[in-house]
Parts: sequence; structure tokens; C-alpha cells
Amino acid sequence: MALSLDRGWSPESRKWRFLLEHGTGHGVVDDSGRLIAAVTVTGGEGRAAVGMMLVARDHARRGIGERLMRHVLSVSHGSLVTLYATAAGRRLYRRLGFEDVSPVTTHVGRFVSGATPPGRVRPATPEDLDAIAAVDRAAHGSDRRALLSAFAGLADRTLVVTGPDGGVTGFAARWRNDGTMMIGPVVAAGDSDALALIGRLAEDSDLPVRLDLEHRLTAVREWATAHGLAPGFDTTLMAHGRSDLPGSREHRFQPMSVAIH
Repeated sequence: MALSLDRGWSPESRKWRFLLEHGTGHGVVDDSGRLIAAVTVTGGEGRAAVGMMLVARDHARRGIGERLMRHVLSVSHGSLVTLYATAAGRRLYRRLGFEDVSPVTTHVGRFVSGATPPGRVRPATPEDLDAIAAVDRAAHGSDRRALLSAFAGLADRTLVVTGPDGGVTGFAARWRNDGTMMIGPVVAAGDSDALALIGRLAEDSDLPVRLDLEHRLTAVREWATAHGLAPGFDTTLMAHGRSDLPGSREHRFQPMSVAIH
């Protein structure tokens, strides 16, 4: 948290605690034992999501971030490594072999309620975990059941959308993070189901709502803007050694966050 504040980020204590309890943290300390750089890795079978890359301001531009990322790549044991890069970090990640997957824009604001697409949406129950994990695995190409189970404890609310036969075809969750209601992950069969899930989660939020949307999601981005979520800063979703991702990308609408994706 001190590193976050040093670089002008929010402290995000809930996110840090979740990442360090259910992922792996890697860090660099100076001769006094002070933590001067950190990064986290979460994911599932064959997938490693990198987040929260930070180097202390007084140790910037000394190659520490690059050494830390090379370490992460070396211990990922062939997993697909993905991350969301700021404009400042993109050059470093390209040098390390990452390729662009998609530009991403963060939308934040007080949600303005309006017509929400219809959908068979209901609250998730513990009995839905197997179905949620199966839908997520098809979308992401890796088994994230353990991470999803742990994330249920962080989430403020989780919903599922069902097909005509009552089977789960998508899901979404929201969680509180330093005064913002984060919506994600969102996995759905199409735009209408995704917007039904997002709309239900956003409509009664007592906090500004945040979505991190790939530019390919044109309809969702336009809907978000029309409902009060203004586009803000940009990042780039990147993957190590490839520009495509496994699974059904068209069913992935929102990560848990840019640090847990």
C-alpha cells in the first residue's frame, strides 16, 4: 500500500489482500529491507495474470521493473502471461516479448438508470459454482475455479444469467474498491446478456461504477457512456508471445479487474 501511495495510486487494501492471499506476490527489497518494487500474479491452469507492477519513485528508471518482470516470466513455467499495460509501461513489455491484444478504456461514473436489456438474470448461489466455473473455463481457456471460489468472498453481489432450459450461460459480479464499485468479471453469451448483468449490478450501486472495456466491445462501450460512465484513462491488454488468447474471447466482457483478469 505504501508503494501504491508513493506512485500516486489509491491504497486499495482489499485488492492487495486478495491478491496476496490468493495469488503470488514478487518483490524487491533494498539493503535496508524496504520493499521498493512489487508485482502480483493470479490465474488458473495454464494462465498467469500480472498486476500491480510498482517501483518506488526514488528507484525508478534503474531497470528494477524489467528484472522483476523477467523473474515473473521465468517462474511462470510456460503459462500464458497477460497484463494490462499503461502507455508508460508498454515499451518495456514489448521489449520483453509481449504483444498487443486490445486497447482498453476505463469508464467510471454514477450510473444513470435506464432501460436494461431483458435477460433471465438471478442471484448466484453456492450451488452455481460448478456451472460458473465451466462457463468461465470455456471463455478463458483455463480452469479458474479456485480463484472464482475465493473471489466470491470479495464480491458484493454475484448474478447469473440462464438459458431457456435454466442452465447457467453467463455470470457477473461487483465488488467495492476504495470508493468505487468495480463490475467484473462479466462472462456472457452475447451483448444483450452482458448488458442485462451489468445493468442489474450497476442500477442500485451507492458508489461510482467502473468498467474496463476492450475497444472491440463497441455496443457495451456506447451503452456505458450513455448511462453516465465516462471514458477515462486507456491501457492495453497484452499477452506474452502472442496477440490472440485461448477460449471464446467473444464471451469475455469484463475482467475481475486489470490486476485480476
